[in-house]
Amino acid sequence: MMVILQSIGMKPYLSEIFDIVGWVFVWQATDQYFLERYDLKMNDRYWNALTNAKIHFVPFDHQENRIVKSSKSL
Repeated sequence: MMVILQSIGMKPYLSEIFDIVGWVFVWQATDQYFLERYDLKMNDRYWNALTNAKIHFVPFDHQENRIVKSSKSL
């Protein structure tokens, strides 16, 4: 890219700036695709597991501070 920009008459320092900016964009895209995507995927798995969790309500005796055994299955 630097050779193309210099061939059309652009100053060398401007072509270097464009080269650095290009690498920053490439790094940002790579970071978002590989690193941030993993975090989002793990967060999604957590919330899916929480959403699909089975919830069982059991009677609780507040005076004795214990779960009351029940003969019925909830």
